[in-house]
Amino acid sequence: MGSILPERQEVPDSRAGGLVVLRGKVRDGAIHAEIPYAAIADLLAEGRVVILKGVFPPEELLAYRRAVTHWRDETPPYPHGQSPNLTPDVNYHRADTGEIPSAIPHIFHQYGFNTPGRLPDYVGLPTQRIAGLLLDLQNNVGGTQFDISLTGMRVKLLHYPVGGGFLQRHHHPLEPQRVGLIASLSRIGEDFRSGGTSFQTRFGPVDTLRDHDIGDVVGVSGNTGAGGANVWDQADLLGLMRRQPGSPYKRLPKNAGMRVALLRSLRVGARAGTPLEELGVVPDERHYMTRTDVLDGNADLINRAAERLAKKPVRGLSVAIERNADRTFTVIANTRNVARVDLYVGDRPRESVDVARNAARFSNVPLPKGSVVRLEGFDRRHTLVAMLRRSM
Repeated sequence: MGSILPERQEVPDSRAGGLVVLRGKVRDGAIHAEIPYAAIADLLAEGRVVILKGVFPPEELLAYRRAVTHWRDETPPYPHGQSPNLTPDVNYHRADTGEIPSAIPHIFHQYGFNTPGRLPDYVGLPTQRIAGLLLDLQNNVGGTQFDISLTGMRVKLLHYPVGGGFLQRHHHPLEPQRVGLIASLSRIGEDFRSGGTSFQTRFGPVDTLRDHDIGDVVGVSGNTGAGGANVWDQADLLGLMRRQPGSPYKRLPKNAGMRVALLRSLRVGARAGTPLEELGVVPDERHYMTRTDVLDGNADLINRAAERLAKKPVRGLSVAIERNADRTFTVIANTRNVARVDLYVGDRPRESVDVARNAARFSNVPLPKGSVVRLEGFDRRHTLVAMLRRSM
């Protein structure tokens, strides 16, 4: 759903350092604020925390709370000592009492609604409605196209004890172009009187204790991106290896925890070797979402991207593989705007050939059955510009 608010509008003078408080509501099947989505995105990009007041009616969220607790009472808790990451498609709940070591000491009851469509209707339907509205807000503000799925956004509810649940400061790096959204299901002065959520911003600490009431939505964002790895807690590794004899993973003393980033992604080109994890990417050009983008499948965004791509050189890399009489092969790489091609067989370098007349020829190449051929094309500045894989 798109906003019908003006494209340009001044932000109300409600800033208090890093905190901006705005009115919000659900209209025409979408969450709207008193300023456009693009203006909210600008505030988040500055490093501010934005609270949308009164998005959801309190009676709707109180009814949802009752449905969630009813489902909890009918559903066995997730086994302690096991990580929910092992069963990513299971809807679960469990009480974390601090007895199980964690990278971030905490005490709360957590609910992971990984597949809301599998929940009973009395809790599944309101979950899908509320999460769908939040997802729509995320996509409109962040310019993303996430969905609620095992590979997209997940739904998690945290029921904190009075006074708060996390026992120390912790850091949540945001994934690419993702806005962190927190919808409050608790009432100030009734469900809690202390222990609100605080954030560290570039403008200093922001405490939302007196501003984030039931029905409000808070959004936080850093730069464009910060996820470039799979982050695993030591507790996850302990759970995976618990039945393996001689496992190197042991519980740490005094309930200490740690986490490690696996499969880290690195940048290329001028920033080759720079990790994505924790750092993210600052875009070369910021595109501000328009009404046409929201209502017509990001048409303006796609056109602007096409304009930039049209100014760049077009590369091409294809391959023809011919069997020789001696059971070796001839590999012919056909190219466009490529100066050199390197050949790998089974991840081992085989040969590097300069391109002549838009082709690079590799003769007498042994290719065992099941092997993978990889061709990498480079320009005259030795920058990787094309790659191709072919299984035999």
